[in-house]
Amino acid sequence: MTQTFAADAHRASDDGSPFVTLTFERNVAAPPAVLWEAWTAPAARAIWASPSPSVTVEMLESDTRVGGREISLCKVEGERDICCENGWLVLQPAARSVNYEVISCEGATLSAALVTAQIEDADGHSRLVVTVQLSSLAQDMAAGYREGFGAGLDNLAAVAERTMILQRVIQAPKSIVWGAWMNAETLPQWWGRTDFHAARRGSICARAASGCST
Repeated sequence: MTQTFAADAHRASDDGSPFVTLTFERNVAAPPAVLWEAWTAPAARAIWASPSPSVTVEMLESDTRVGGREISLCKVEGERDICCENGWLVLQPAARSVNYEVISCEGATLSAALVTAQIEDADGHSRLVVTVQLSSLAQDMAAGYREGFGAGLDNLAAVAERTMILQRVIQAPKSIVWGAWMNAETLPQWWGRTDFHAARRGSICARAASGCST
């Protein structure tokens, strides 16, 4: 993974304005479809969202669809919890997402931002560009966003680069597929190669016949 941090379009410190635009770029050794899943899937976001080991991110609500929202708490020992509300506005799989993000603490809104993520194919890998249009309301949040987004996107790239997506179309109701996936008794019947199952069953039978335990 390589990274680039582009210069701000506007800096709050230059003109006293609370508005700033931040751009983050990453080249990720994973296909766009995989990076997209890591960027949007709630389970993956819970893994990479924390910018450092001292920060615990607790997901309270997650609904990845246009109109859906995600609410999380950032917790640091000895400090007040920070609430992050994210609402999905645009979701174009493996290409683009747009969301709003509101940061608050104990009911006071600290900042609001519009976040646009663009993913492009780069010879089987991905180029990710994230643009954050940030409005600081209670305090200057730009430095925190630079640090937090920078570390978070590094984590995202690491998660995407070790993620594999397997997809199948199964002619069965969703409830039956889910039951087979979660049932400890049916799992050994489908997991792995067919010849592996046959060899395993033969080994078990042979052990049982000789009085040996498995």
